[in-house]
Amino acid sequence: MNSRRVVLAAVLAFVLAWGTLLSLAVERSRHPVAPREARRWSRAEVARHDRPEDCWLVIHGKVYDVTHYISAHPAPPKTIADHCGKESTSAFETKETGRAHSPQAWQLLETYLVGEVSD
Repeated sequence: MNSRRVVLAAVLAFVLAWGTLLSLAVERSRHPVAPREARRWSRAEVARHDRPEDCWLVIHGKVYDVTHYISAHPAPPKTIADHCGKESTSAFETKETGRAHSPQAWQLLETYLVGEVSD
């Protein structure tokens, strides 16, 4: 009986997480990224976006403005906020726990693309 509850709770958590990701993707598609997508940013410029209210990450040489995603992220906001304005490839690839983000998370990340690092 307890194992059934655990399974149901896990399924519910999974469905809620997917619902959150889907709603964010839909919302993001309604507000496409500004034309600055092709822009190149120096690491110093990215470093100025170093707080949750203005949070950019560098992942594989690309720059992402994840400011509006932080509050919707399934993990606590600090999970992302600690990396604002910084190189974050390793943190994103491993979730700092050794587990990879899903292919859907990588797709969602691309909706926040604002350019590339110029160095």
